[in-house]
Amino acid sequence: MDRFESYSENILKGKNENLLFRFEKNEEKRLNSVLDSKLFFSGIGKFNDPYEFTHFPIAKTSSNLLSFKKSMEDAGISLEGIDWKSFLLQKNDDSEFLKENMTALSKEYSIVCFSKVWDNHLLWSHYANAHKGLCYAYGFDSGITADMRSIVEVGNIYQATLFDIIYTNVWPEYLRDHEEFSRRILYTKSLVWEYEKEVRLILRKERGLQTIKKESLRALIFGMKFDPDLIDPIIKQFQDRGYKIEFYIIKMKLGSYELGLEKI
Repeated sequence: MDRFESYSENILKGKNENLLFRFEKNEEKRLNSVLDSKLFFSGIGKFNDPYEFTHFPIAKTSSNLLSFKKSMEDAGISLEGIDWKSFLLQKNDDSEFLKENMTALSKEYSIVCFSKVWDNHLLWSHYANAHKGLCYAYGFDSGITADMRSIVEVGNIYQATLFDIIYTNVWPEYLRDHEEFSRRILYTKSLVWEYEKEVRLILRKERGLQTIKKESLRALIFGMKFDPDLIDPIIKQFQDRGYKIEFYIIKMKLGSYELGLEKI
């Protein structure tokens, strides 16, 4: 299995053959959801980085201040008779106002996270129970929207959007386009997480287990410390369900810190 680059470059050429990798603990509930061709879309309050989904509610540029003022007035909030610029700028330091923004955003979206790589030690350690878990390789047949977003079929509807994470040490600021503003918050993270090479599948409104195409699952990779007695029974479960996928196991490369991959 090769390392894959960004999926998005090939989507316009037709069927997307690049893979995205999801690291999991070996738990019966999670395994059963994969066997049932389902992905769990989490609310944004479940993420492990406390700085995620934080932002400046209002940017400090005059155009964005005016835009935010208009959005408040459109919502029936009058700023007449006050120093509205100072009032709005103070909101950038108002933790309760920020919390309200995040609460509203959390009701709008749910997310599944993937990586572009399978061979990162930290991903296996953090998300796959210290190499005792497994990694699912997905290859989504993506469509393209008019504004060039990559969308994936979820629940028999092309509705979930794939985004590459933007890694930066600059917080997102208010954008006049509310939809783009929301998206920017959902796919921006600190540079300290750059090693994850993360891609997110983002869904509006719905959360919890959602059905995907069975053919989206392309391979299963067992961790280096995965219980060997469980490998054959798990492979049989997928084969009994009619999955035509490949199975691999991570192996140590002696004399190197790289992770090796062996086909089963």
